[in-house]
Amino acid sequence: MQLYYRKSCLRSIVAISIGYQSEVMANPFIAVRITPELDAAIAARMQETGQSKSDVVIESLKSYLGIMPFTQRLTMIEQRLAALEVFAESIESPLRSHALERPSTLPSHRSEHSGH
Repeated sequence: MQLYYRKSCLRSIVAISIGYQSEVMANPFIAVRITPELDAAIAARMQETGQSKSDVVIESLKSYLGIMPFTQRLTMIEQRLAALEVFAESIESPLRSHALERPSTLPSHRSEHSGH
């Protein structure tokens, strides 16, 4: 759709255009030029996964930008928590055994000179 406008009413047209697009499309639209090599790599990925071109590009951008789906992020957090729990247990056990030995190795609270 081609839009014609005068500079004086540019803001109105942009607002109308944005409003129109946001009702029609849930997500913003971008267009980029890519190299033939990237196009071939995207096509190969589409063949491997059965995904659409948009899905392959979105997945690639998310990966590059470090954006993970919620379920993947939750899984990663759970794995890190499990590793921390194992680590905590590994240092807690020696601390417990050291704490049990400690009272017998410490001098008494009574002073030798107090006469108690």
